[in-house]
Amino acid sequence: MPKQNVLTVREAAALIRAGRPGATSDGAGLSLRVAGPGSARWTLRYQRDGRAREAGLGGVGVQGDRLTGVGLADARLRAEQARAMLRDGLDPIAEAEKAKPATVTFGDVLTIVMDDKVSSNRSARHRAQWRATLSRYAADLIEKPVEGIVTDDVLAVLRPIWTRIPETASRVRQRIEAVLTAASVRNLRQGQNPAQWRGHLQGILPAPRKVKPTENHPALAWQQMPAFWSALAERKAKSNVALRFLILCASRTGEVRGMRRREVDLDTATWTIPAGRMKAGRMHRVALSTPALAILKDRITTDTGAMDLLFPGVHPSRPMSDWTLRKALDAANPAETDADDALPCWRDERDRPITPHGFRSSFRVWCAESGVSDALAEAALAHVVRGVEGAYQRSDLIEQRRPVMERWAQHCLGQTAKIVPLRRKSRAS
Repeated sequence: MPKQNVLTVREAAALIRAGRPGATSDGAGLSLRVAGPGSARWTLRYQRDGRAREAGLGGVGVQGDRLTGVGLADARLRAEQARAMLRDGLDPIAEAEKAKPATVTFGDVLTIVMDDKVSSNRSARHRAQWRATLSRYAADLIEKPVEGIVTDDVLAVLRPIWTRIPETASRVRQRIEAVLTAASVRNLRQGQNPAQWRGHLQGILPAPRKVKPTENHPALAWQQMPAFWSALAERKAKSNVALRFLILCASRTGEVRGMRRREVDLDTATWTIPAGRMKAGRMHRVALSTPALAILKDRITTDTGAMDLLFPGVHPSRPMSDWTLRKALDAANPAETDADDALPCWRDERDRPITPHGFRSSFRVWCAESGVSDALAEAALAHVVRGVEGAYQRSDLIEQRRPVMERWAQHCLGQTAKIVPLRRKSRAS
């Protein structure tokens, strides 16, 4: 009788990471069948009525040295249950077909994935965007049986939008891949993921970065910040106060609009944003400069409603809208002339009107040109540092960031930096 339990978890994980197609035996008919990098399943080979058959026992993935999906112990247990059926005169494949639930659609698995995301740290807005993107662009897949979705189905979704809206199309592909991966792990489909990019769709579709260069948010040159701040400070509306605070903290609009009293520690001059409100899904601390702290002290003494929002919208229990912040920027950025096609006064180097998110870029370039280290600048922007450096950097460096944010605030207010005017493009040029 062939030896059983040949594989170890570490060996199985290494085989899946390597991704070389083929089967590796664990003994007694149980095998790990690898389809590609990160894609594998367990199978049991047996004889029935004089012919060889192979039953699928579930998909398996890898994360580090750990198996995900159906692990090695679970695969051995399922194999032994199948052997018990054979001893009782039953065919495991036939029995699995009998027990198989009604057809599971792509939409059914999408619901499962979204339920998993509800229990994660992702924000409600992120989950809503996730579902809305697939509902809009992958509607043809929603009612399809998930086990029957093939590459042509995925291409039918992607091709109409791949060159027209490449960034969105890339997100759609990633989300389709995630749903189909979830289906494979739950043994609802077999074979290669038809939405997989590496080694599959990359041989059919052009790379997203080659279709259209990534468009960055138009940003104000940091040298112009003191002059712009003067124009912004002339208006006392709540939206203008929020925009000034956003600039001082180099924060994203959603982080400021959803800010609550309980996130602020006035004694330590620290704003702690919970993981659920952050793009990277992890908690972020902001070192508050003296002007930023003054803005918050003023807001906290104001009645901000039942939800303790510091920058509420028209309804006190709801955050200020992103549109309101943009209108505040527009008001501080009037056109240079009264002509209908006149460009706003403050523009980036490509003559595009600046945006609220662009102030993060203004801050980042100021850091680079003012001698602030990359580590401090990236930590202030809550960017995730990848690779070895990110793995070893466990501190958010907040105490070292405090003087950086103080210097940035002084620059914005025109207290220490000389304003360097930029040449404006004329309408005729």
